Amino acid sequence: MAGCDTAEHVRLSDEICTALQLANFWQDVTRDYSIGRIYLPATVMQRHGFDESLIADTIDRGRPTPSCVRDAIAEQSDRTRASFDRGRALVAIVPRWLAADIELFTLGGVATLDAIAKSKYDVLRHRPRVSKRVQGWLIARTFIRGLTTRWVRSAERDGAVVAGGGPS
Repeated sequence: MAGCDTAEHVRLSDEICTALQLANFWQDVTRDYSIGRIYLPATVMQRHGFDESLIADTIDRGRPTPSCVRDAIAEQSDRTRASFDRGRALVAIVPRWLAADIELFTLGGVATLDAIAKSKYDVLRHRPRVSKRVQGWLIARTFIRGLTTRWVRSAERDGAVVAGGGPS
């Protein structure tokens, strides 16, 4: 579809799609626990010195997220952010009509990780959220970038001088 089925397109798309799901997992640890799921890998919990019982006890008692859990969420958030960074190249190699959607999803996922970090990784007591203001800014930024990119690409196609460069 859209001529975007090369191995490179798929690889970059997988980076973004996987990162989106992981960001949701780190944001929704309490919500997922309430339906019987914990997505933090057991190896990560073991490496940080806790198990599912600490998550359960913390949530049940409404306590702040223990530092060992915060450290695990921070580590996983950093790994997830790296996946977004690796996948971002996809925006530049897909058709314009598709690029804005991919960019907006990517920016939204990174904003989710930023909200988690801003909460100091206290994901067991409060669900970190991206504010409406930030959501609006991301939409506006993507729209403006789309307009700018369209203008730059049109000018390049027409052989105009763009941003200090010569004709292409």
